[in-house]
Amino acid sequence: MPRIGSRHDFEDFDDWETFDIEDEIYRNAQEDDIDDWEDDGAIAEIREPQITEVDSSSAEVFSLIEHTKSKNPKELLDLGGPSEEELSRIEEVGIDDYIDNVLLEDVQKDNEQLVEDVTGVDEETEDVEIIQEEEKATELIMEDTQINISEIDELSDDIDLVVKPLFEGIAVALPTLFDEDGDVEYKTTARLAKRLSHENVAAIFVGTKEGEGNTLSRKERKNLIKTLVKSNDVLVCADVTAPSTRQSVQLADDAIDAGAKCLLVSIDVNVHDPYALCGALYENNREIPLIVNLIGDPQSIPISPEFLYDLPISGVIDSTGDISYFLHLIGVYGGPVYIGTSQMILAGHAMGATGVVLPGVAIQSELIEKAFSGDPGAQSEIAMWERETGECQTRAIKIALEADFLVSSNMRD
Repeated sequence: MPRIGSRHDFEDFDDWETFDIEDEIYRNAQEDDIDDWEDDGAIAEIREPQITEVDSSSAEVFSLIEHTKSKNPKELLDLGGPSEEELSRIEEVGIDDYIDNVLLEDVQKDNEQLVEDVTGVDEETEDVEIIQEEEKATELIMEDTQINISEIDELSDDIDLVVKPLFEGIAVALPTLFDEDGDVEYKTTARLAKRLSHENVAAIFVGTKEGEGNTLSRKERKNLIKTLVKSNDVLVCADVTAPSTRQSVQLADDAIDAGAKCLLVSIDVNVHDPYALCGALYENNREIPLIVNLIGDPQSIPISPEFLYDLPISGVIDSTGDISYFLHLIGVYGGPVYIGTSQMILAGHAMGATGVVLPGVAIQSELIEKAFSGDPGAQSEIAMWERETGECQTRAIKIALEADFLVSSNMRD
């Protein structure tokens, strides 16, 4: 039956079920005619390219096509079927595993080609050119990872594995001055700190036990730190030692809000877990350096010098007064070590201490600086003064300051 012409040529469709609009015989059919044929129910479906009768080899090919969906079917029509060996392999492992193996082989071939490109394999001769020069090999690796060697050199120059001291020389455990009523003299205490900064004092430690920090409320501590930071350019370090870790963290938060640039915490027999204490302070204030003050009998300190590296700290103050312990400490801990007792000033300098932190600096800054510079006469004078004042050095320091600053030597009980 002819299939080209007017509409009446398509009145009988009993022997015709499907047609392909791309077939050459329908090339002259008008679009309106096609629409009418649809209305008459003539078109059952538009045929997709199919192979109704295929051999076993072609069947396997089309199974691969349907499984992977990774190639255009028209491109695969021209492919030959698998070899007898491949068909046996398919029958043995199953079509799914076979396809996975084919894909894996493709990846391995791509990797082998990449290696050939980098190492210089000639595709025709398959002769491998071994790259022996270290600079050439490094250049290839850097190009592949898009890293500039010069940038790495510049970065390495900025990396310093040595812990730098926060300060060097003498620092003061600042006394807190009170008026006759026992209220904090903020401005007067700040004026004392400013004078000390002009006398080569490198850092001010505020709120220490020697400075009567344990008698201050949280509000007083915060206001005092804020006043000191505002009126001084030297490093202000806040002592956050407290009966519990939680309280220490609260004091640390207050100190940082007030502008402190360093934290100090004491470790003695009363500290049950120095790791938890220092870890909590570091976790809450990662940007602020932490110094630990080791106090009391060395045997009672709950951490050995060998393990100080496990703490997130920037330095250690040795306030034990034990020369054997200090030698051990400075031998195993490579970070900054400061002297915290007056009798160890001269010996500490000779053994490599970074500096001293003492309340006596408030009235003896020049003498202590001389002792730390290696002057035995200055060390003797300091020892004599301590014998005269006895154990109550804080009272002696305040009495000495009373005449200079016309302030009360009052202490809080």
